[in-house]
Amino acid sequence: MSNRDEGVGKPVRVHLWMGLAFGCAFLLGFIGWLTTEPEKGLLDAVYRTLGLFIFDGTVHGEISWVLSIARFLAPAVTSAAVLVVGIEVMRHQIALLRARRGRAHSVVLGDGPEVPLLAKRLQRRRGKGDGPVVCIGALAPADVADLRRHKVIHLDGVDGVVLTRILGRAGKVFISADDDQSAADIMRRARQAVTSMPITMLLTDAHLADDWRQSDRDDNIICRPDLVASAVLRDHPPYAEDRLVPAPIVLGDGALASSLADRIANGWQVPADLLPVHCVGAPGGWGAALAASRQDQRRIWHEMEPVASLAPVTVGQILEQAGDAEIATARVYVAYDDDVVTLPVANALTRVLGDRVRVVAVIDGQGDDYPMAPAVVAESQADILCDPDVLLRDDVDELADELVAELGRWPSGTPSAFGVIVRADGVAARLENQSDRAQRALHQVAGAAESVLAAVGISLTRTPGAQPRAFVLTPDELTAVAHALEGLVPEREPEVLAERHHRLLLELAASLPALLRRVGLIPVRVSGADHFTQDEVMERARELVGEGEWATVPERDRAEAVAQVLRIPVEIAARGH
Repeated sequence: MSNRDEGVGKPVRVHLWMGLAFGCAFLLGFIGWLTTEPEKGLLDAVYRTLGLFIFDGTVHGEISWVLSIARFLAPAVTSAAVLVVGIEVMRHQIALLRARRGRAHSVVLGDGPEVPLLAKRLQRRRGKGDGPVVCIGALAPADVADLRRHKVIHLDGVDGVVLTRILGRAGKVFISADDDQSAADIMRRARQAVTSMPITMLLTDAHLADDWRQSDRDDNIICRPDLVASAVLRDHPPYAEDRLVPAPIVLGDGALASSLADRIANGWQVPADLLPVHCVGAPGGWGAALAASRQDQRRIWHEMEPVASLAPVTVGQILEQAGDAEIATARVYVAYDDDVVTLPVANALTRVLGDRVRVVAVIDGQGDDYPMAPAVVAESQADILCDPDVLLRDDVDELADELVAELGRWPSGTPSAFGVIVRADGVAARLENQSDRAQRALHQVAGAAESVLAAVGISLTRTPGAQPRAFVLTPDELTAVAHALEGLVPEREPEVLAERHHRLLLELAASLPALLRRVGLIPVRVSGADHFTQDEVMERARELVGEGEWATVPERDRAEAVAQVLRIPVEIAARGH
């Protein structure tokens, strides 16, 4: 991902002008010495020309006009160079002093792709009494000039003593580097400087991020692909609530595509029925290993070179294999590492397949400079990974967002345990758009989810990659969880019957395990109590569709049968059995 501004910054322009002035002065001096003292030769002319820059221009005899110009221009260039260096030294010392004296300021460490835009957004969002934003890292000259224009303090590097002073008074600290090893090195150095402050660190590898989360520090460790995938799927879910859709398709070539597939397979699966996700990539790519070993039946691997003309053919073949013409529009996610691949592939899919697909292109930047087909939905990684508010969110905030997004997918006006969820047409429900009372209740439920499930013998864990299949809460578990949630949601409105309110609480309790999986928290049973097993769900679903092989049953009938079975625990709990 690259969010750095293009173009030439002010320091670069100064250096170019200085270089041009030096070249002109040297050329004029060289020609001047050759014409004034031709008997000295070429090497002597070069030596005497260089002397002009240290104010050595003594001449015996008549001076040519060319040499006269050089005698003034060369010292002027030297003086200007000394002045520029002096200004840079003074600017560095002033910046260093401001950084050391700052209080409650934000600090961005590293040279990662998010650094310039993140620092500028932090600067724009400074609160009253907050110190200046400090950025420490080796950045491109254009980025440095842009940060200075936005009044961000930039330092190439500091020693341990100064770093301790800067971090010791900071309010927020972020780390972003071009690779995970560099980010880890910066974190270790930061921890040597300050031990108590939580630090937000961005990593790319999910397993490494999970290892860092296991430490005893209260740091905020973010896996870039997981955060982007979670945000994209929240706004553009792979399945519809009101109709059957084909299995989602993910096209890509790296960690982001893999994370999208993982989040769909693990966070959106239905108990007792494997919901597959089609993974499309280059031969030997990100999904080939799983396909070869058959370790995960939820991911179906398809090989395709990253060529725009091949994408509609491959996706079209996948849709034809679905075999149900009445199935609604398929969800297709395009997430290549390079935007010049992602956007042409997304455009080709939309133009060729039309209404058969709904294409979401996950791009690095804004995509404003590349023509996109009108039907393509572009989601920017920069908007997610460079937003301080997003980076500072915790699991409770993520779960609250998933709760309101899930409730908002029901038809407009449908009541919930939190009242009516406000949602604009075609846009996922947002937490900030709900009433203050609903927002508080959503946060309370999200914050209590772990303890509420722990009371019925269910713990939460994080494990990157393929996860155990989802399970169904038993009627007794649903009743216990609903009872615990009753004191956290808003009081029942007079027009809502008590029986209806109780059912809403049971449905909320039933949805928690799936929503937790979507934010990367995996519910695991820690007790040996009987529960609604996978086999029991499948057995009852087969009974509903009648005789015959389950695999031969149309997908629509299978989905409806499983949905009916999954409602059984809620119905039993609602009747008080």
